[in-house]
Amino acid sequence: MTGRFTRLAAAAALIATGSAALAEDIVEGRYVCEDGVVLPRVYLPIEETGDSFVILYAEDKLMVFYPQGAGPDGSSFYTHYVGEEEEYLYFEAPGDQTRLILQKGADQRVLAKGCMFMPENFGTE
Repeated sequence: MTGRFTRLAAAAALIATGSAALAEDIVEGRYVCEDGVVLPRVYLPIEETGDSFVILYAEDKLMVFYPQGAGPDGSSFYTHYVGEEEEYLYFEAPGDQTRLILQKGADQRVLAKGCMFMPENFGTE
């Protein structure tokens, strides 16, 4: 996944959402997770609300996660609906314990866990 691809994805999201976020506020990088899972990610702030969209490449798809709130421990929750309301991807980001969960009804499957965010320019400065 190249930086060019993530920048294009972020630009597409800006256009699609009509967000007032500025391009220089976009934070690109990737989550490096347990078991060798790597998830390219873009963080896109929404100036009007202080929330953010998370654009993530997972399950061979580019997905836009919408902010859903915060947990009591300060973790942030983002959701991307896959199909019917009973099936969705749940992106939980409490610091170093980031997880991506596929929820189908009452069943959950962790797709990635133990993820740490690495900015695109990590180790190059």
